[in-house]
Amino acid sequence: MTDTLSGRAAANLRAEIARRNLTQEEFADKAGISRNTLGNILAGRTVLDLDRLDTFARLLEVEPAKLIND
Repeated sequence: MTDTLSGRAAANLRAEIARRNLTQEEFADKAGISRNTLGNILAGRTVLDLDRLDTFARLLEVEPAKLIND
């Protein structure tokens, strides 16, 4: 999955959430989405659009590029 842009973003997002010791439920709540929606994004079943990428990066206090680069 990490060979696509969405796959890399999902893997990096998962790592950043874990690095901050947040559960998926806690992060989903902060992002204003359901835990199920976040799970689908992290599993690659839902494409991570630019607006959400920006929101997630802001919440994690990282540059959006950090979530999409290797």
